[in-house]
Amino acid sequence: MNKADLKERKDRLHQNYLRRKANGKQKEWEERYNVRRKAQVEAAGVTEELKARAPCAGWG
Repeated sequence: MNKADLKERKDRLHQNYLRRKANGKQKEWEERYNVRRKAQVEAAGVTEELKARAPCAGWG
């Protein structure tokens, strides 16, 4: 892929994201994903102490 192809792809994906965000599907996906991610984090044994040491906006 050359630079023009990459830019077109990036633009297309971003437009798709904006469309999903506008109709609420992006929020639905994020909610489903966060449930899965939280389960993976808990299964990996990440404790509250570790979360406090390395804060991340997406945790919680």
